[in-house]
Order: sequence, then C-alpha cells, then structure tokens
Amino acid sequence: MTRLAALLAWALLLAAPARAGAEPDPAARAAARRLIEQAEAHYRVSDYPAALASYRAAHRLDPRPDLLFNIARCHEVMAQLDEAIRAYERYLEEKPQAEDAALVRARIERLRSRQPASRLGPTAPVTTSRAPSWQAPTGWALLGVGGASLVAGLICGGLARAKANEFEDGVKANRTYAALSEVDQAGRRYQTAQIATLVVGGVLAGAAAGVLIWDRRERLARPRVAWLAPLLGEGGIGLGAAGRF
Repeated sequence: MTRLAALLAWALLLAAPARAGAEPDPAARAAARRLIEQAEAHYRVSDYPAALASYRAAHRLDPRPDLLFNIARCHEVMAQLDEAIRAYERYLEEKPQAEDAALVRARIERLRSRQPASRLGPTAPVTTSRAPSWQAPTGWALLGVGGASLVAGLICGGLARAKANEFEDGVKANRTYAALSEVDQAGRRYQTAQIATLVVGGVLAGAAAGVLIWDRRERLARPRVAWLAPLLGEGGIGLGAAGRF
C-alpha cells in the first residue's frame, strides 16, 4: 500500500506543471529535455503544431523562460499572432535582462503591425512582410560611388601615362625646360589623383560588399512565410516555409 501511494504521488508530480521559480527535480528535467529534442525535430520538418505541443509540455515540467521564446516562435510561424505576442511578452517578463530583449520587443511590434491583416476572412491570403532595410540602399549607393571612383582612377591613370609619353617626346624634340616641367607636373598630378581615387574606390566597394552581404544574411535569417489562410486558433494549420531558430 505504501508503494502504491508513492507511485501515485510520483505520477502526479510529473503530470502537474512545475511552479514558477521552483527548481524541477532531475526526473522532470530529463523528461523536459527529451520533449525539447522532440520539439526541435518537429520544428526542423515544419511540423509546427507538434513542436508547439512538445515545447509546452517541456515548459510545464521545466518552466524556463527560453522555452517561452520557442513557444512564441511556433505561434509566429503559424500566424497565430496574438498567442505569439503573449508568449514573447511572458518571455520578457520572466527574463527582463535577456541579451535579445531589444530584438524581441522589435519582433512584438512587427507582429502587432500585422494583426489587422491576420484577422481577414478565411479566403484572404496573408503574407508576412519585413520592415524596409537600410542596408541594401546604402550598399548599392556605396557600390555606385566606389565604382565611379575606380573609373575615375583608371581615367587619371590613362592621362598620367599620356603625360609621361608627352614628356619623353618633348625630350626627344628638345623642348624647353619650362615646357617639360609643366608636362611633368601635370603627369604627377594625374598620378596622385589616380592613387587617391583607386584607394577610395576600393574602400567604398569593399564596404558596399560587406553591407550587401549583411543585408543578404538578414534576409535569409528572416524568411518570408506565405499562408493560404489566416490561422487564428491554437490548433490551426498553415502552409509555411521553415524558418531559422
């Protein structure tokens, strides 16, 4: 009888949600870890409802704030915007000093801006959107200026060579020292301008490449997800591209 009572108490402990702030026992933590692994496997194959269920079960056993972030991401990719916002807000409440707190707040604002679109009729298509990025326009502008500077450098280089040839021809033609000196100084000015414009053009082109690569990585890190219909309930199922976690 004592053994039966102990088994019942153990089963109730595993089935009940862990209290906030309480340290879960090793068995509950191990079970939560297995559920997290299952959730990650479901998420990788875009089975978001199953991933959400596993993350929630893990959070009941081991109520860590990081699991709230994962729960919010599942709601977000399923276009369950209200639930995603609430989960993100709980994450910030329980982990106010999180390193990604600013990014999470920005994500909440983006979700709020999409809320009216998510409540359209069942046949209305909804597509997620990104805020305009400053990197791409800046990168292309830098690339344009850098390219123009490189072209100017090539032109200055051609003029410098032309002056060098003119100087040699002047020496052969016994031109005066003053005339040769003027040609030489002009060639040096073109040569200096060539070096300066090539250096500036190279630096700007390199900076443009860096900014454009940065923009490309951000675009890949924030995939667009298109849905055939808005999903408002917890059990809704949508068609979505897998995102990075």
